[in-house]
Amino acid sequence: MSTKNVTAYQDSIETFLSEWVRKNKVPGLSVAVVSGDEATYTDAFGARNLSTNESATPQTLFGIGSCSKSVTAVAILQLVEEDELDLTSPINSFVPHLEAAPGSSVTVEELLSHSSGLPSDGSLTALIARLTGLREMGVPLSDDRDFHRHVQGSVEERRDPQAKEFFYCNTGFTLLGKVIESVTGKSYSTYVRENIFEPLEMDRSCFSRAAFESYDDRMQAYFQNDDDLVEARLPVDPLLYAPGGVISCADDLVNYLRFYLNGGSFEGKQLLSQESMAQMFEPRSTRSTFIDGTERQYGLGWELQSFLGNRLVRHGGMMGTTTAAVAFFPDQNVGVSIACNVSPPQHPSVACHGVLSLLEGNDPKRSVPALLLEEKLGSLEGEYKSYRGIVEATVERDGGTLEVTIQGFTSEFSISLFPNDLSGDIYEFETVTDTGQRLAVKFEEGSDGSIDLFLRRWRLHAQ
Repeated sequence: MSTKNVTAYQDSIETFLSEWVRKNKVPGLSVAVVSGDEATYTDAFGARNLSTNESATPQTLFGIGSCSKSVTAVAILQLVEEDELDLTSPINSFVPHLEAAPGSSVTVEELLSHSSGLPSDGSLTALIARLTGLREMGVPLSDDRDFHRHVQGSVEERRDPQAKEFFYCNTGFTLLGKVIESVTGKSYSTYVRENIFEPLEMDRSCFSRAAFESYDDRMQAYFQNDDDLVEARLPVDPLLYAPGGVISCADDLVNYLRFYLNGGSFEGKQLLSQESMAQMFEPRSTRSTFIDGTERQYGLGWELQSFLGNRLVRHGGMMGTTTAAVAFFPDQNVGVSIACNVSPPQHPSVACHGVLSLLEGNDPKRSVPALLLEEKLGSLEGEYKSYRGIVEATVERDGGTLEVTIQGFTSEFSISLFPNDLSGDIYEFETVTDTGQRLAVKFEEGSDGSIDLFLRRWRLHAQ
């Protein structure tokens, strides 16, 4: 496998991340880039604490949210290799929470791949809202008994598991954590520390609030409230550990990436076989599709997609006041992790893809879907008028769509435009009318930089 001299890309990476932090109003960010079996670049941007202006560093502890799911998957596969359980093992053999679920028994593999047919029961959402101080949803989730009752009450929501329909289910990973505890007789956090963190020399990585607060170099969590940043709390609870509770830093995540890029081994220690690693990266279900038609799939604790013609393994994490992303090209031997102490408008997975794009010699604004949308849709916003101003339109961006308000001589109405093709000089969109017609809408960019909107019978010119 090839490696890259990341030093050659350092200036462009730092320029890109500095601008991304500024545009997204991120207080502090840490980044790690790994090429081959070595750490090639770690750095941090901004402040870990705004009130003291203490800078973020590669040692700053951040919550990495759902990137933790891959840690849980590693632990499960370690136990599979030790013949303590099987991927086809029914969860009911270890924990009673899903005994009343309709249909066939839910298996370990189905929970690892979000393909059990169980939609989200909202347990993690309710806990994060409470523990960050965002809001109280009034759901009893203060101990294992509450959690058991909450899950038991939701099992009738299950869809047909034979359909392998994708439902992102955090509770499934909480249950996998309980499987690990049932099989090993140890707490989830103890097992992970002894069998993953310590062998990988992830010395600062932890789960508990006490451990987190024992380090001076740790993130202060924030909410974004319009243009203001408000101090908040990092959500910590044992029920969150397995689906999203890992607390780590760039220096530790370097070793975690090296473990994957080196086929399951680290410093001569084989933590997981290459066969088990391959199982993690085997698609089990389809999560979504990008505007270019690329599918985002899910394996065991990892999301999978094609990016820049390469196989990409990735996961994002969001715990209300902390966000993170880990992504790597296993065949190109390159990986990136990014963590922030806020939940910004663009998830740090966008920044992760941007860094990988730069390492592959590409412009992130042309290769990363979120940045492409930002660039293209932003350029189309504004006021438009037809010949002699008989019809006028206002175009505004709304996330990944455009909202167009049309003013004619008799009425005013609005439509939503969904992008189909943003390549070239003609940008193609689609809308559905109130009569059920699928309507093609186009924006055309002229050689002089002018933009025309073609909507039904009208040609409108950007003002």
